Amino acid sequence: MTFEDAIHKAFIILPEHKEEFIRYLKKFPDGIEKWLYSPSLISSDSLYQGDILINLPTCFIDDDGDTIQGEDFVVLVSNTCDMQLGRKEFVIVSPIVFLDDYKEHLNQFSEKTDQVLQDIRKNRIFSFFYLPPRNILPESFIDFSRMISISNGYINNIKRNISHKCLLSLSPHGFYLFLIKLTFHLARMETLTSV
Repeated sequence: MTFEDAIHKAFIILPEHKEEFIRYLKKFPDGIEKWLYSPSLISSDSLYQGDILINLPTCFIDDDGDTIQGEDFVVLVSNTCDMQLGRKEFVIVSPIVFLDDYKEHLNQFSEKTDQVLQDIRKNRIFSFFYLPPRNILPESFIDFSRMISISNGYINNIKRNISHKCLLSLSPHGFYLFLIKLTFHLARMETLTSV
């Protein structure tokens, strides 16, 4: 099955968007900055899968078992319906990594920094979803390998101050690409091996 066939058979992609989405993907990654984000502001009454929020508390466990806490830009990974108050106890988010910060990190450990950055920009790394700069969001990527649970109640309290926390929403085509990347990260096909 070709990628185009998969899009035509996908139930999640609205029929009226399929041909245009295929045209965008044929030129990909050229022009992604023009179609990835929604031109309209995020609605004050709803949060959606793929929305980008700023300065949410996050924490990770390091190699020593210590907790690293901070605030990060994040993307909402949970299904939109699961973010309704009372639907699920927790909402899943993934942190957004600024490309300049990651480049500094790579320079310490890799001689192939330029190649890795090019692979990120072309969405060749399964666990990363490239984000071109927009508004106060610098060139970045979503790191699907570092998903975090946040209280649904906390996320829903953000709705009251959504203009202070919500930065961007994905366009329909951006959302479809987001779902494709998330699927590749979480459910990519295993290679067959002989026993």
